Amino acid sequence: MKLTREGKGLLVTGILVAMAALNTGNNLIYLLASLMASLGILDMVAGWFNLRKLSGDVVLEEPVYAGSSKTISCRFFNDRRYRPAFLVSMKDVAAGISAVAPRVGAEEMTEINNTVTFRHRGRIYLSDIQLSSGYPFGFYRNVVKLNNPKSFLVYPELVDVRGLLSGLCSVSGSGALPHPSGEDFTDIRPYQQGDPMRDIHWKSTAKAGELMVKEFRAGISRQVTVALDTSAGAAPEIFEKGISLAASLVEMLFSQGYPVRLKTLAQVSVAARSREQLYHIMDMLALLQAEEPEPGTLDEDGQEMLLLIVCNPDSPIKKLEQQAAGVFNAIRL
Repeated sequence: MKLTREGKGLLVTGILVAMAALNTGNNLIYLLASLMASLGILDMVAGWFNLRKLSGDVVLEEPVYAGSSKTISCRFFNDRRYRPAFLVSMKDVAAGISAVAPRVGAEEMTEINNTVTFRHRGRIYLSDIQLSSGYPFGFYRNVVKLNNPKSFLVYPELVDVRGLLSGLCSVSGSGALPHPSGEDFTDIRPYQQGDPMRDIHWKSTAKAGELMVKEFRAGISRQVTVALDTSAGAAPEIFEKGISLAASLVEMLFSQGYPVRLKTLAQVSVAARSREQLYHIMDMLALLQAEEPEPGTLDEDGQEMLLLIVCNPDSPIKKLEQQAAGVFNAIRL
């Protein structure tokens, strides 16, 4: 329970009126002092009952990307059978969450939706969510802390990388990214278990009466690796820019149908062929810190398309420049 500015004013005024009543013995002043004391006590008791058997929860639709607005739902639950609650607020100052429910009916749930924008990637902890209310008179603010801590990841901010991807030369020398949906195929064969559904050639399937898939030219890999420089020598703002660029490239390539994986100095993800695998890469990027090179992570990948993001001119990842189809310098972008 916290005394508000109005409550402090009532307290000071009440003390002055009580002193005047004692000095003068005037019954009207005694009556006024009693009325002010009664208002304070009534506000305290009614405010306590207003929050009794109330709980709350915060629901955030994932994924959440830094710099993008997201709708967050603050839910107020009233477990009382008969009495509604009034003017209840939910707040977590650290996470920037705030909502006010004018009324929460008995045995009802009230949902208040707000828009929130997180500026930085990383894990956000909701461990200090509080319900509070100044009902009915606002002299006291009753506070109840919710005991349901939770956390969620904020993914790196996405930027427009369409201009960076245009004109890339693949390692096969074809002059562009190999098409993910079949423009580079040279033959058609019967479907085998494990073949991607996107490779099915529907016209041939209709003619043959069985599933037929496209056979791609030898030497062309449609998988793309985004290699990110995570060396410790990069400036913090350049490091964050590189992470944002890596997340944007992964998201764009995946949306275009490419199996895409992430490689850093110490980690290599699986190639994202599903939304779940994509989010695994985004989880890595959300929590990524500077790393030291691990053996084997910088080995060449043959014919695989490689996109390199450099954050530090002295990074050991620069050994991959000769193999890379595209090199992006986060310092200059």
